[in-house]
Amino acid sequence: MNIIFASREEAAELTARYIMLELDTFQVQEHGKRISWCVLDPASVPMTELWCIDDLRQKHGEALYHYQQADWDRCLQALSELRGHWAGQVDSFYTALEHRIHDLQEQELPEHWDGTLLHS
Repeated sequence: MNIIFASREEAAELTARYIMLELDTFQVQEHGKRISWCVLDPASVPMTELWCIDDLRQKHGEALYHYQQADWDRCLQALSELRGHWAGQVDSFYTALEHRIHDLQEQELPEHWDGTLLHS
């Protein structure tokens, strides 16, 4: 798995050759919001998953959506369904997100929380 920072438009241009999965959005002072993306070579995904890549990509998007909405239970459910797919290449992100959720469940979130991580 490779990780890049790119706009949605830039990532869309890469989808003809790679599997692009949105990861985290960072608020960087001098650059504004930056989106990180997981870049997977389709050849690195097991043949048995190639037929369901669109479903897996949708489930990944749902997990992020629920995370950004602070819908922890639905996000955790989606993460458990995703773990092990993508040849395990994205499992470290899923595990990190799960740990982050457990920490966030103990906190009071700001009113307009959207999952953006602050980077100074």
